[in-house]
Amino acid sequence: MRAVLVVAALGSTAVAAPKATPVQLTWVVHASAATDENYKQALELEVTTAGKTKTITLKPQVGALYAYNQIACKTDAYPLGKNEVAKITFYEGGAGGYFVRHKGSAYELVDWFLTDGACDDKKGNFVACPRQEKLVQKLAVPANAQLVDRIIEVDLAGQRTPFVCGQ
Repeated sequence: MRAVLVVAALGSTAVAAPKATPVQLTWVVHASAATDENYKQALELEVTTAGKTKTITLKPQVGALYAYNQIACKTDAYPLGKNEVAKITFYEGGAGGYFVRHKGSAYELVDWFLTDGACDDKKGNFVACPRQEKLVQKLAVPANAQLVDRIIEVDLAGQRTPFVCGQ
């Protein structure tokens, strides 16, 4: 009796990392009405995943939306901090706005403000004032999200226009 030896070669297959899920973050800045003496600009964050958009209404902002302060314009005037992935900055005698940060397996939307002045440290020396932060909410985006942000301006007639970084 002959013995037949059958050898099965099992190739090793590497498990591919899950493909990143694209998520578009759109900061929507509305022009202030001419009758608004404080020039408050309504602000929204649109979060688009898999063709579905959720709009988050944020508190109105005061201050200029200078291109040279915007991360979306590839500047470093107000750089992203550790784990931050998107930011919008308004400037009016100090800077503030919102940023999105990756924390653990979640993403957080945070309201921030930084004064223009100096603060005292515990020894009485002048130092840069620390940034103030307030968690607004956690964002419902996949943990493997690949976030891209942009800014859209909306005029008083409701016309949406991409923010121009060259200004």
